[in-house]
Amino acid sequence: MLHPMVRRAAILIAVAAIAAASWATPAGALSLWPTCPSPPGGDYALCTRGAFPQSVLPGPDGAVWFTTARANLGRATAAGGISQFDVPLGAAGSGEQLLGGLAVGSDGNLWFPHYATSGLWRGSPTVPPLFSYSPGGATDTGPQDVVLGPDGALWVAEAKTDALGHYVPGGAFTQIPLPPKVPGSFVSSFAIANGPDGRLWVARDKRIDAVTPSGTVSAFTVPGTVSDLATGPDGLVWFAEYTSDSVGRIATTGATTIFPLPAGSAPASITTGPDGALWIGLGKSGGIMRMTTGGSWTVTPLPFSSQVSSITTGADGAIWFGDLGGSRIGRLDVGPLSGPAVTALVPSVGPAGTVVTVTGHALGGVRSVSVGDVNAAFTAGSASSLRVTMPPGAGAAPIRVRTAAGTSPPTDASTFSYSTTAGAPSPSAAPPPAPTVTVSAPSLSTTGTLTVSISATRPGAFEVAAALPVSGTKAHVARATKLRIPRAGTAKGTLTSTGTKKVRLKLNATTVRALRRAGRRGVKVEIAAKLDLGGGQSTVGQGGFRLTLR
Repeated sequence: MLHPMVRRAAILIAVAAIAAASWATPAGALSLWPTCPSPPGGDYALCTRGAFPQSVLPGPDGAVWFTTARANLGRATAAGGISQFDVPLGAAGSGEQLLGGLAVGSDGNLWFPHYATSGLWRGSPTVPPLFSYSPGGATDTGPQDVVLGPDGALWVAEAKTDALGHYVPGGAFTQIPLPPKVPGSFVSSFAIANGPDGRLWVARDKRIDAVTPSGTVSAFTVPGTVSDLATGPDGLVWFAEYTSDSVGRIATTGATTIFPLPAGSAPASITTGPDGALWIGLGKSGGIMRMTTGGSWTVTPLPFSSQVSSITTGADGAIWFGDLGGSRIGRLDVGPLSGPAVTALVPSVGPAGTVVTVTGHALGGVRSVSVGDVNAAFTAGSASSLRVTMPPGAGAAPIRVRTAAGTSPPTDASTFSYSTTAGAPSPSAAPPPAPTVTVSAPSLSTTGTLTVSISATRPGAFEVAAALPVSGTKAHVARATKLRIPRAGTAKGTLTSTGTKKVRLKLNATTVRALRRAGRRGVKVEIAAKLDLGGGQSTVGQGGFRLTLR
């Protein structure tokens, strides 16, 4: 993941089209969706929404979620295109709007930092998302990336301090010291990832730090600026070196191997794909690189001014990426898979003992299943699915399936998040039911008042949001972007007892005009309600309804 200063510089760089290079291109369909379809004067820097996607990650709902430099949380699917939602920064949004890396927390929500305010935002994986903010433990830390650590807490890479943020939702936000950055470095930490050895691995300038959950640090020197890292299919940590045009791997002992790339490649992001290869986003030369663990590579070129700042494996088994230069979200099919691969988990968050349906490719004839480094009980299903019982654990752990054909690689889409954070419900207790959300009538008042009924099985503070999601078609994307109606109305309150409560939301004037223009066709409105469970936990219910004005 690129640091904000590097991102701004990359936006201004004019690069030659990669199609002119004699690089081999792997098979696979490529799809691109603009996050700012109509930049003023063709300048993405002038977009007020959707410009410069920062991070991409598969969510618990099976979609791919992303953040932008314009304070948006977005959602993408292969079938439906993209939707974007404004994060309510408030007064802080008048300055730096840059949002950082994404993580799925032990509460099943999406967590991401706001660079300017040093805190973490939480968004529910619903349409629309419901947001809350947790202030950081220190000021002006420049949080850059976040990951769910092996202790069940959120760990934050900070660009402006020689420390890692450590946050237990509903609890304390503390700082874990790191060795001082290399003299002359303009940033401390770029990215953070879980390693294969139970340590957090931190991308720094000319160094990689490995940190135990108790705070013990081992520092390893590398040649260049490490922009991103990930656990590879071979059980080693792989990293992208943006400034030295190279990709490397590092053993848990610190022994490194460097693979030089062509000048100007500027690898900015890296992930493990379902095919057992490394997939790398090139930050300047505009392409997606596939590299084997032996170091051989091919490149899929991307059209005009592409700088791929983030990359992940989606629940559909494809490679998803954020294109910084073109302000786009992309999807690339990896082609036929030869060995076992895990592409989706349902559910992907829960306590020990949760039975997870694992889907993927070549999952027949299973010999063993592991979650992290712990063997797990499983029930064989078909060549495309099986059921796995989660053993005791904490934090984020990849599920790996071993068959006669090999072992599935650890990807973002195969990672299970344990709900063991302090304040979470006990694994032996049944989780509280989500509030159900319905609309009391299939129409709205002429003034734009929407009446919603919430029913819940326990009292507590609640929040309700209504939104008109952006359609997947280009015409609707352009229209919705022009109308600027991602959030149609919100309301907050308290349920003093169980039962049903009616809530009235006043839709904004732009939304009412859109509904009026739609006439009898109506417009689909998404409703989500969040009930606060205390201890940093919440539960969400949602629904979609087609409404017309009376």
